[in-house]
This record gives sequence, C-alpha cells and structure tokens, in this order.
Amino acid sequence: MTIDGRNEGLPTGEYVAEVTFYPRWGAKKGPSEAKRIDEEISGQADVSLTGSGASKTQTDEQNIAQKWVMLNVNIGVLWNENQFVEKLGPFSKTDSELNHHDAYYFEKADMTIIVSRIKNTVATWRMGRATK
Repeated sequence: MTIDGRNEGLPTGEYVAEVTFYPRWGAKKGPSEAKRIDEEISGQADVSLTGSGASKTQTDEQNIAQKWVMLNVNIGVLWNENQFVEKLGPFSKTDSELNHHDAYYFEKADMTIIVSRIKNTVATWRMGRATK
C-alpha cells in the first residue's frame, strides 16, 4: 500500500505501522472482498518514511510554533518584535505587497506575519513564505 504524505510535512524515519480491520465498521457497504470478512484482522509492518527531511524534533517545534500563532495572533494584535522572536525564533523581513506593510517570515514556524507599519499591528498571517 502507498500512502502519499508529500504535502503533510512528515518527518523522515523508521516506524512500525499497526493496523486493524474491523468488519463491523462499514465493511458490509464496501467492496465484495470486504463483505466476505467476518472477523477482525490485525497486523503490523515496518515502514520507512521519506518525508520533508526535517527531524521529528524540528517537526514538533514547528507544530508548537504554528499552534502558538493560530491561538494568539489575530488581526490587530500589537506587533512586539521581541515577543515574536522569543516564540518563533529569528525572522527575515521583506516588504509586503500590501501598501505600508512588512512581511516577517519565521522559518521555525514556516509562517509569515504581515504587519502594518502605520499601526504597528498584525494585519494577517500566512502559512509558508508570503508577501500579501
């Protein structure tokens, strides 16, 4: 079986996949092969994932940083550079395509925070590197 996780940002590693087929959970509505199975089937297999190239630790740190942004950064939040660096690590700054805004890309979170120069507040945030 092939599971395509290219867009999931999964870390590379060696894993053990444990699976169980439960015939009571929809098998009777499935293909004819599934309809003939009347008892649970369990198994496990060694799996090698070739993912984003990031380690599990890096992926966990990115997930924590992204969650912090999603829970704490809303439109109008005051831009406090030190606070953002403390939570998200160093950034690279570019002009935004929005007038009077700057784009702060935080590699650790793989997110961009767009900030109004006039109000010194967050205008929005984006996943990945963005300018608008």
